[in-house]
Amino acid sequence: MICLLNSIKKIMSRIYNDKVTSVFFIIGLCISILLLSVGISFSYEHLYAGNIKKKNTPPNGQLFVISGQSDKTLNSNEFEILFKGINKNSGIIFNGLMIHPDSAKINSYYPVSAEWFSRDDVWHYPIKAGHYFKVKDIKNKNKVALVGSSLEECIKKVNNKEYIILNKEKYEVVGMIGVKGKMTLWDNRIVLPITVIPDNLTEELALSEDSINLILYNIKGLGNTKHIIEKNGKKIDSDFSIESQGKVKTENMLNELAQNQNPIYALAILGYLVTLIYSINIVIFWIEKRRYEIGVRKAFGYTDKDIAILLFNEIFQLTLIAAFLAIIIQFLAEKTISRISDYTLEIYLPNILLSILIVFITAVIISICPVIKAMKIHPIETIKEGERH
Repeated sequence: MICLLNSIKKIMSRIYNDKVTSVFFIIGLCISILLLSVGISFSYEHLYAGNIKKKNTPPNGQLFVISGQSDKTLNSNEFEILFKGINKNSGIIFNGLMIHPDSAKINSYYPVSAEWFSRDDVWHYPIKAGHYFKVKDIKNKNKVALVGSSLEECIKKVNNKEYIILNKEKYEVVGMIGVKGKMTLWDNRIVLPITVIPDNLTEELALSEDSINLILYNIKGLGNTKHIIEKNGKKIDSDFSIESQGKVKTENMLNELAQNQNPIYALAILGYLVTLIYSINIVIFWIEKRRYEIGVRKAFGYTDKDIAILLFNEIFQLTLIAAFLAIIIQFLAEKTISRISDYTLEIYLPNILLSILIVFITAVIISICPVIKAMKIHPIETIKEGERH
């Protein structure tokens, strides 16, 4: 404890004696470490979103493609025929649908999942507000919807109820999918009962399109569900077929993260490299101002190794201060951002651990040139120069 207090006193004394250089050094590194820390938070959020999706994958889910030869478009009546007799623990999700909400920005399209299930307690997407629609909503063709947080700007409030307009049709928003306080891969998704999808999406469910994608799931296994649907489908189209595309898989989030083109990563690395060059120049200038002090220390027996350790400790301590300030700034920014949006700059353990590692590496890199320069200082000549000044 005493050593820590002495270190704090020494570094504060150093900052006081060379205010301008020290402040510029700390500010530059603080911005750099803040950018890196934000990049780490984005990466961790991305990985977290992938893990959330993996945990919430439909149980025993399998991908299928259904097709036929007729131009018949599947509607609510056909769905009743198609799914008649399948296990009550089963659920169906139609994917591959995209829609432009009426109040969304031009050319903004969002993925739609259209669902069918016959029990309210089957697997569902995670909900962070409101509630999931019910079996009765599917059967009674109630125009209800679930949306992700990215679609909040498309929601209109009327008489204390929230609505989203899809293809000029009004759907009551009964819940929001996702995880509270976290970014997820469902944040830009719309979920609807299959019996009430807008007309422009119904057109995409023509059997002749040969591209109707769906997911079948059942917590106890699919059993003969595929066979039942195929048998029922023949009643709609004699050439009806349903082909398995394999199990539902989640993306490799590390690979996806490596391919992510978010500019925050490039900005963080570029900012760090620029700050390194800037910091090295500042410290070299700092060493020039301390030539006399270093010369006197050498005259009193300090070795090059002692001088190197002294400089490294001072640079490490200043860098540590910059890292501490960066974490504090991110913490305050996260509190502000989380109040006005659903996104977060949350500080995770990797932020702290990597910040400490970055501080150490940065201190070593920044110390190399100044230490080499300090080693070339000859005590007698430097003291004479000091006396002349």
